[in-house]
Amino acid sequence: MKAYSQDLREKVLRAVDQGKARREIVSMFGVALATLKRYLKQRRETGSILPKPIPGRPSKKCAPLEAGIVSQLKAHADVTLMSP
Repeated sequence: MKAYSQDLREKVLRAVDQGKARREIVSMFGVALATLKRYLKQRRETGSILPKPIPGRPSKKCAPLEAGIVSQLKAHADVTLMSP
């Protein structure tokens, strides 16, 4: 699962700072109350709300695939997702 964007995190905490009710913020931005509490705790403890790195080792399966994609993109720099 991907982390919420930095922009959304800032908007959520700005709403808290403006004095809005937590339940209102949760429904307005579509985040869980636990997420809001986690952002507040992280800001209080570290002063930052940047997403934490995903724990664990990197996937071994993707390394050969990524290497192949990079070489193909270098060979065909003008390729787009749109089909002809």
